[in-house]
Amino acid sequence: FASLPGDDFVVIGGYESGADAAVNLAKAGKQATVLASTATWDVHSADPSVELAPYTAERLRAVTAPGFSPRPKLLAPLRVLRVERAAGGGLDVVASW
Repeated sequence: FASLPGDDFVVIGGYESGADAAVNLAKAGKQATVLASTATWDVHSADPSVELAPYTAERLRAVTAPGFSPRPKLLAPLRVLRVERAAGGGLDVVASW
């Protein structure tokens, strides 16, 4: 993740892969913003399929703790509607609450 060009990233999805990407980007010194339909980082359920694995949740807590920088921004509930090419290069993510 450290070798990725740029310093700001948007991660679409907040389950295992999205949380893992946010953790690795943060540890590489990159700013990550996670857009998720469900705040899986706050879900506690008897059904393990709807919440983060304990290992992933612990890693995410570590990089969102006060004092860690850059801390990922976790945004939910959010529905990503589309991803478009931006006029000046890069991509624009269109989402709604």
